[in-house]
Amino acid sequence: MKHYLPVTLHVLIALCLCFTGRGQDTIPSGTILFHSGQYRIRPSDMRELRRFTAAARIDSPLFVLVEGHSDSVGNYTRNKLLSLKRAMAVKEWLVKQGLGDIIVRAWGPDRPVADNRTREGRRRNRRVDIYFSRPQLVVPITPDREALPDIAELYQQIGTPLQRFCINPYRDTVIRCSQGTVIYIKAGSFVPSVGCDGGCVSFQVREEFLPSDMVMDDLSTTSDGRVLETQGMIYTEAVDCQGKKLDLQKGRDLVVLIPTDTVNAGAKVFKGNREDDSIMNWTMEDSPMLSSFSLPDIVRCGGSLSDATNKATCHPCHFFFCRIGRVVKVIGGVFSKQQRAQNLAFRQCQEELKNPSPAQDPKCTELERLLRKYGVSNTDSLIKAISQPLLDHFKVSTMKQLLDTLEKAGNTVELNAMGRRVPLANFKYYVFNTPQTGWSNIDFLTAIPYSSAVTVKLNVPAQKNISCKLVCRERRTIIPAVRVGGKLEIRGAPNGEKAVIVGIRYENGQPLLALKEIIVNEVSFDLDWKSVSVEELKEALKKLDQ
Repeated sequence: MKHYLPVTLHVLIALCLCFTGRGQDTIPSGTILFHSGQYRIRPSDMRELRRFTAAARIDSPLFVLVEGHSDSVGNYTRNKLLSLKRAMAVKEWLVKQGLGDIIVRAWGPDRPVADNRTREGRRRNRRVDIYFSRPQLVVPITPDREALPDIAELYQQIGTPLQRFCINPYRDTVIRCSQGTVIYIKAGSFVPSVGCDGGCVSFQVREEFLPSDMVMDDLSTTSDGRVLETQGMIYTEAVDCQGKKLDLQKGRDLVVLIPTDTVNAGAKVFKGNREDDSIMNWTMEDSPMLSSFSLPDIVRCGGSLSDATNKATCHPCHFFFCRIGRVVKVIGGVFSKQQRAQNLAFRQCQEELKNPSPAQDPKCTELERLLRKYGVSNTDSLIKAISQPLLDHFKVSTMKQLLDTLEKAGNTVELNAMGRRVPLANFKYYVFNTPQTGWSNIDFLTAIPYSSAVTVKLNVPAQKNISCKLVCRERRTIIPAVRVGGKLEIRGAPNGEKAVIVGIRYENGQPLLALKEIIVNEVSFDLDWKSVSVEELKEALKKLDQ
């Protein structure tokens, strides 16, 4: 913990600094340090906070400035957001103590106080600085270009909420997300910190199928400048009881099933990372296996797939030691209900081995091999999660009941998925495995001939508080605007197609929005900005889904 000067001495220093205009050189009234990747205030720091906030009340400061910082490890934009979360956590704590008029700034790694190349330096840079100033003083001065808020602050407010699932990290788990994505998490995929044993791991997911959601999460569809068409994006992360992000263990992977109504033969799995300009860039993954299947096939083959998996773990008991062992287990069944159930399952297994079922449907055999290829051992849970909307729709509980009901209902069934209604006959899944959490995307290179790709110029200044994108109406493509000189341009746009230019601006805590329907051509466009509330901004962006 860094020592701080008494508030009275700080006031004299602040007076000098405000006169010279060098706010960034001010000595803070207090500094709070954070663990890597964390934004929770540590208990030891709360004691220190209480001490100097008590002193601050004596001096009756009118203004409080809270500045969040990070080290330089990892993605720049993520560090900026992390520094904002740290500053907001301290602000919330100060408000609870009765302090008001609090200004928050987030600098990310831009203002280090120590060398980020050393462990000690990085520790000192993961901080929040807190400044007090008396009524007749102003907060430390910031140059005009830095005074502009970062658009990332607004995206923090309008981003789609994370879906959270409490999972047992020591057993296979299947989760079904709100828009239809299904994720199979293998036992031992995540190892929580010491002290979190016995608790659940928070597995968090964000699904992206609608243009409005993608814009609100500042997403686009380009790969090193090449334009892509998306068939669905997903973000995953795992957090333990201490708030620490967990990586997948070596040799483990997630099996992800993304719903779709159209399977594209050229689709690939892309991994997402934000560049220094905060634009999401998608790079093709080398290792994932990408396959697909239809929901009707899963329903039709559900029972046989379950049987096949059970038989894969069922072995004949011919040898002497096996039979002696069974005698012990039979005796154990007299005293244990669980052992009696295992003994019954064993007898059924042996009976099935003696009387094999008829030859399986070739499509079902293909699905069985597919699930085994991805290392799925708990087939029952996976099939139930995939079929759950149908089970709920028809109010049945078993796959056999569902199959019988569907035969009577015909092909008129529709399901809610991907933010829209999808006919059962067209309902399919992409399935892939990934050895890491974060952003994944099913994409294919869009067919825009080079001669038809144009640059759309915007009469909009390239500033950190402005974000612009082109949302295509005739394909699932979102192209981000890039800085060229002092203005923004959208490159690689499909000439002659319908599209919407989306401009989002953030000034003095106020969002501004511009939506302009266009036919793409190589001209310059002006945008008409309208001041909106956060809720009005979200509602207006839903027009992109129409």
